[in-house]
Amino acid sequence: MKEYLDKNIKEQSVAMQNSKVVSVRFKQEDKHTVRVYKDGYVGVAGAVGGCDLKELEKKAEERLAFGIGYPEIPSAPARKRVERKVENFDETHFVGKVESLLERLTAVCPKFIFSNKAYISEKESAYRNDCGTELSFRNEVITVALSIKDKGSANIMDTFFGYETRHYDEDKIVQYAKKLHNDYFRTVEVEDGVYPVIIGNDFLTQAVNHFEGRLYTLGASLLSGKLGEKVFNERVSIISDYMSPRGSQCFFDDEGVFFEDGKYYYVKNGVLTGLLATKKYKNDFGLEISGCAAAAYDSIPNASVRENGFFVQPTDKNIKEITRGKAILLNTYSGGDFTPAGDYSTPVMVGFLIEDGEIKGRINGSFNVSGNLFKLLGDDFLGAIPEETPSEMPGINLVMNMKVMK
Repeated sequence: MKEYLDKNIKEQSVAMQNSKVVSVRFKQEDKHTVRVYKDGYVGVAGAVGGCDLKELEKKAEERLAFGIGYPEIPSAPARKRVERKVENFDETHFVGKVESLLERLTAVCPKFIFSNKAYISEKESAYRNDCGTELSFRNEVITVALSIKDKGSANIMDTFFGYETRHYDEDKIVQYAKKLHNDYFRTVEVEDGVYPVIIGNDFLTQAVNHFEGRLYTLGASLLSGKLGEKVFNERVSIISDYMSPRGSQCFFDDEGVFFEDGKYYYVKNGVLTGLLATKKYKNDFGLEISGCAAAAYDSIPNASVRENGFFVQPTDKNIKEITRGKAILLNTYSGGDFTPAGDYSTPVMVGFLIEDGEIKGRINGSFNVSGNLFKLLGDDFLGAIPEETPSEMPGINLVMNMKVMK
């Protein structure tokens, strides 16, 4: 069997520094992959930019001699194309729009300095094999990523927010930034204790190695031996969803695997139902393929979390539906991790106190939040809600009872 994967990226980016546009960059990148499977082995050849397909095929066939074991499992014959386009936006005026945005942000947020970048990107992926599978995906999106510095701070960055859309709306960004500015400079005190904490889905992705099929099979995962068992709260469902119109991820993986509705459940109603598994993991360990294969253009696929590929399915619309008491929203935090026993802790640089569903102000000073994976997604799990940002493609926030210490 032979399979072909082509990826193309076009991007116009505008860099911002000290609330001014400082540079504009145009990028185009083309990558091509050919894989040849024979007698339980695979040969791979790749190229960046223009390429001679016949030459790539020849190189891939020659590299079968390297003896890299990989099963030949053809994807089911299928033809499918998905396109998602930016609407009513003239990219020739992109720089002017960013300059206009910065002027308005500076006016409504006088104590903030804005940096980072905005970009409009177009990505196209195509997969085909000689067994009748032809898949293609084209996605356009506008992204505004803002790093924000408090003018009175010595920090390089104090807070941030991002905006992803196919329907650019400058007013939404300005309104959100104005509210963030007002909330940030209204400080409140919080005592140590256990609170409902609103944390990004990146909390979950830090534990993703415990869902990795090879580690699971080798007994190196906290979940090893628990496939088919209830491991978390019945309200927890961990899912990939590659067909969501709000997403940006290609609906098929680098092995041409896809699901008609785009969904794959790793956990469903608290029960462990799947693992990160490629075609090789199916062959070696008998695991169900989960559509998570990712590969460099010149290498074999590995199990990986793709964008929109590992998150807790929302249970509620907003924090008010979960609690009207005090809660803490984490805004800027980093360095958190899990211990081998599943204990989690992360320092938080910026967090906000919420009461009755409304932000009361920024918590004065930094603090730490902690808990254990099985408790946080077990008895301490309260729900999952869409991130409240101006973005058309919001992330998911988890709400869990966590220990908070200054």
